[in-house]
Amino acid sequence: MKNATDPKASLDAFWLSCGNEKGASAALIKSYYGRVEEANRYFSGVHPGWRTDRGMVHIVFGVPDKIRNSNDSEWWVYGEEGSANAITFRFLHVEHPWDENFYVLNRSIQFRPPWDRMVTNWRNGRIKPD
Repeated sequence: MKNATDPKASLDAFWLSCGNEKGASAALIKSYYGRVEEANRYFSGVHPGWRTDRGMVHIVFGVPDKIRNSNDSEWWVYGEEGSANAITFRFLHVEHPWDENFYVLNRSIQFRPPWDRMVTNWRNGRIKPD
């Protein structure tokens, strides 16, 4: 896409290949940009929301099934908490002089397989409905 002579056509072709048909592709596009808009609304600060750790997780995984908060952390749970298939992302609150809503993902190699699976699901037009 970076080197495409017509970036818009290249992007349209990408989404069409993900959805395999116009209707499914339109739903994917709507969901993706809706999540980007939500990320910008809820997680923007010194960075646009879609570029933050919480924004990126929100875009790829959607709204968590459960959110837990403490003084210094926020946990997002996808799936039934405590089950083998559940994934929990922990975001650490970081003091920032210009952003009181600044959180950083506590990264772990264990997130790689579910992240890759969700990206593949997006590319194949299979995402969790909003």
